[in-house]
Amino acid sequence: ISFTHALPMRLQAFGYALRWSTRKYFGFQESNGLHPLMDEHQHAFERFQGAAHRCTYDSQKPVVLRWEGNQPILNPRFVDFATYYEFGVVAVRHAPNRKPRVERSFWELVRSFFNGRTFRDLDDLKAQLAQWMDTIADLRPIKRMKRRTRMELFAQEQPLLRPLPSHPYDTARVRYLLCDIAG
Repeated sequence: ISFTHALPMRLQAFGYALRWSTRKYFGFQESNGLHPLMDEHQHAFERFQGAAHRCTYDSQKPVVLRWEGNQPILNPRFVDFATYYEFGVVAVRHAPNRKPRVERSFWELVRSFFNGRTFRDLDDLKAQLAQWMDTIADLRPIKRMKRRTRMELFAQEQPLLRPLPSHPYDTARVRYLLCDIAG
């Protein structure tokens, strides 16, 4: 992303789309590690005042460590995060059609949000993104639902989301090192 008052940055986009209402949350982070992923999930959960029952992921390293045959080996720290918020983790690989709403939502982000906009810096980008989600993306009519908006559909979907715990997950940004003491 090029900025008018800051150096250009390479950012990772995070997208979270609900299945029924297709209401979306987007966020940007400077890296795509485990902690930025958990942070963006928490922002999405706060926006929706709840969490979906299941979330689908591609083979990104913070979620899937590796595959053994057709079985994903999940990152234990991410499984702990998912367990805290009580949502199931569904991993897919080489199958973008298994998560079409979030894949298509990035097209909407590029076509609707980024077209014709300039950003002073990262804070301005995030502020404009929040304003766009609230005033444009959420209020856009959905053709398949007879022109009802995402917010109208979200009003029906929100009570079905998992309630959030009273305290956010502590991501404990601590590095554990194993040391061997030679006797």
